[in-house]
Amino acid sequence: MATVKLSVVVAASNNTQALERCLESLKGQGEAEDTEIIVVSNYRERVQERIERRFPYVKYVSLPEDTTVPELRTTGIFHSRGEIVALIEDHCLLDENWCSEIKKAHELPYPIIGGPVENASCERRISVSWENPFMAGFYFCLRSD
Repeated sequence: MATVKLSVVVAASNNTQALERCLESLKGQGEAEDTEIIVVSNYRERVQERIERRFPYVKYVSLPEDTTVPELRTTGIFHSRGEIVALIEDHCLLDENWCSEIKKAHELPYPIIGGPVENASCERRISVSWENPFMAGFYFCLRSD
């Protein structure tokens, strides 16, 4: 399997409008040859066809409704081909240089790079707890197959 520099895994469990806003913020970044965007969703309504039509560079994986966010992330990681894997959720909005900044940061001699991503969900606040550590920040690790 051919690799890419960066895989962005989007765990989608909130709502389709949030996912579309998230993917819109990745436009121009997800089409790069060295980047792939993978959406793994547990949505009740089936939106795969609409997402694939609007965002043709996105690989979409649909799982059962009761799939948890950690399971969505894990499935996305298994489908990824990136040397670097970034994990986000569908309510995240990303800066226009987000992907390129991640790639540049990994040229530095650090094994793990992390940073904040702001919550774009108006319906709920982010709750940071030991049970849900990924809400505090997102971490990018080099793949070591």
